[in-house]
Amino acid sequence: MAEPTRTLAERILAEYRENPDLQLTRWQIQQLWRLDVAECDAVLQALVLDGGFLSLGRDGAFILKSPSERKTVGGMSAAS
Repeated sequence: MAEPTRTLAERILAEYRENPDLQLTRWQIQQLWRLDVAECDAVLQALVLDGGFLSLGRDGAFILKSPSERKTVGGMSAAS
């Protein structure tokens, strides 16, 4: 994972960990962290597909997975 993507992913993950009930859509993530579409896609791929930290709900919001559902990938720890 590229360093800027890793840094953004870590910032977003930290926010989800501080607020475990947080539910944000792709658009909201883009707005909150001022990301363009490509940046947002890269970060979400890192957090959903590569890291397994977030999951996409039926309502289109990304939510934090429980600790037992997470995995460790690319240096980002699965521990809370």
